[in-house]
Amino acid sequence: MDTSIYMVTFLSILLMEISKASFSCPPSAPTIAYVDACPRNKTEWDHAAERKKCYMMATHQNCTEAAKFQYHCLLNHHRNATLEVCAPIFFLQGFCASYNTDKIDIVENYEKGFECLKFSGADRCPSRYPSSEAYKYLPCYGSQIGFKTTTSTTTSTTTSTTTHRIPTTLTAANDEGNAANTPVIVTLAIFVAVLLSLILMGVFIIKRKFGWPSTGTYYLVSKEVDWPTRGFQQLQVVHREEIPEICIEQIDMYFVHRLAGDKQSTGDVKAIEKGRLLLESDRVLATSYLMQGNALFFTGIVGAAMKTRVTYNFKLKLDKNSGDIVNSHCECPAGRGPHGTCKHLAAVALLLLTFAEGKGLYIKRSCTENLQTFHKPKHSYSGIWLVIQIEFEIWLLTIVLVHQRISHTDISLNEQTFRQQ
Repeated sequence: MDTSIYMVTFLSILLMEISKASFSCPPSAPTIAYVDACPRNKTEWDHAAERKKCYMMATHQNCTEAAKFQYHCLLNHHRNATLEVCAPIFFLQGFCASYNTDKIDIVENYEKGFECLKFSGADRCPSRYPSSEAYKYLPCYGSQIGFKTTTSTTTSTTTSTTTHRIPTTLTAANDEGNAANTPVIVTLAIFVAVLLSLILMGVFIIKRKFGWPSTGTYYLVSKEVDWPTRGFQQLQVVHREEIPEICIEQIDMYFVHRLAGDKQSTGDVKAIEKGRLLLESDRVLATSYLMQGNALFFTGIVGAAMKTRVTYNFKLKLDKNSGDIVNSHCECPAGRGPHGTCKHLAAVALLLLTFAEGKGLYIKRSCTENLQTFHKPKHSYSGIWLVIQIEFEIWLLTIVLVHQRISHTDISLNEQTFRQQ
């Protein structure tokens, strides 16, 4: 038993260290966008950062502090394209930065000619610098930002001439450095292999001693939302000024990465695409609107994708200031609240996105007559009333069975009396 405790403690510490060494930020994935070139100076960098609006998502990710979740423009890990992404700041140790789209994080580029600490002149980077200052070291971008990787080029302006040289051949010092790094890489590979073996061994021991938990879906109990039932009015064009600015990244964050209150990850990537098809097919039949404090409530009807006579009532709650989706509910099985992520709710979210952008209000028909009834919750027993109902039904069933038993006993006694006579 003591050995198992030590093993669990060791594995916990080991997993913590591995998580620190291998950093990944999934909320950055929806923000990846490939561009032809990256900014060349701070002015262009700041302009691109304002256009990207990473600050709108900074408070909705848990990878790092909000202030450190910033705009980046880097080479991809294949070094054949440049991309923009909102990601946590990563401090590099004398090497150029690149973005690994497979691991979803910023990494150091250890390829030949990308050790910026050995660049010459103003292109030389310090031994430690943040990834948000990558624009200062333009040779790190290679040919993807207008520099050739085989020769040196000269960029001229009206005021001065600056020569940017891209180191493409290894010097003797680089050769020695790579030769010295080879044993280190081999040692690290062996160390990682040993760690993985220990982890597998620990998992096997824990499974043998303590058993393996049964598989299943576990849901955190969330507090029921106090949905309003009156005061709604039909959503019209005049309400556009009251709708906050919404971006597609916020919708992706809610439907794909699930940063909602219950922290339950659904990973339903197809919900948004299916919702877009519903919106384009005019399946959003009715939408009404209510502003209450710092919250915006939307409710209405969305038609089913395949069955024309089947409709679902939906409810959606948005933060008035940020435009974030706070709560959602749909009558379909996949959209149960308070944090539903079905295709019907995705269609409504995309409807609000296009409406806020001024592209029109894609609603099939008016819902004035339905506002008094369709948004009201359907009557159902729950809690103590459900228990009372079940107990009452059991009591009735017991009475019926006892009555049948008594009747059967009386008939048997009468038959015996008749035979004796």
